[in-house]
Amino acid sequence: MNFSEKMYRIGEASSLLGVHPNTIRRWEKEGKIKIVRIGGGHRRIPESEISRILSQEGKTAEPKSDFETGLRAFLNFVFTHCSGDRELVKRAIMVRDGYRCRLCGGVENLGVQEKTPGLGQTEENLITLCEKCRGFGAIQEKKEISEDKKEEITRQKVLTDLSPAGLAQRVAFGEILSAALALGRFSLKELVIQSKSPEPVVRAFCDRMESLGYLRRTGSGYEVVVNVVG
Repeated sequence: MNFSEKMYRIGEASSLLGVHPNTIRRWEKEGKIKIVRIGGGHRRIPESEISRILSQEGKTAEPKSDFETGLRAFLNFVFTHCSGDRELVKRAIMVRDGYRCRLCGGVENLGVQEKTPGLGQTEENLITLCEKCRGFGAIQEKKEISEDKKEEITRQKVLTDLSPAGLAQRVAFGEILSAALALGRFSLKELVIQSKSPEPVVRAFCDRMESLGYLRRTGSGYEVVVNVVG
C-alpha cells in the first residue's frame, strides 16, 4: 500500500461512486474493493480503488482544489482522532457546511443535528441546520413514506444516466441529487441554496433529470417523480 495515498471514508467513497455505503461494505465482503483498516477498526478506501472502479464506467478522477484537500484532511483528522470531542466535531461540520443551514441557507441560530437519530455522530450522519429547520429527521421520514408508490431506481443509475463529465461534476451532481431528494419539491433557487452549488450546474442537473423523466416541472419549480434507493 502507498502510505502517501489519499484515503476516503466510506461515506465519501459512496458519494464519489454513487452507491449506498452498505453497497461498499458488501463489495468488501465479496472482494470487489480493497479497504484499509486503521485504528479502531475504521475503514478507509484508497483513492486508487475509487479511480479503478470509476474507470470501469469510463470515468476519470480529477484533482481537488487546495481548499478541498485541506478541508478533507481536517475532517479526516477530527473524525479519526477526535470523534469524542463533541464541540470540535460540531465546529468541523459547520466548517464543512460553510456555516450555513443545509436546508434553507440561513446563517443564524445554527446547530448540528443527526440526520437519522441513533446512527451516531459520524460525518455522514451530521448536518448543519438553523433553529427553524431542526425537524430535518421528521421531514425525511415523511418524505420516504410518501415515496413508497413511486418507481424505484438506484442512485448509481441516476448518476450514470446524468453522464457527468468527470469526477468533479459527478460529485457536484451527487450533492445536488441528495439535496433534491431531501426537498422533494423545490424551486431552482431552493435547490441552489440546499446543495450549495452554482446555479448553472444546478440548472444543468435539473434539465438532464427532467429529460430523463426523473423530475417534472410544477407551478413553482420541480418535483422528484422517482424513488431513489441504494
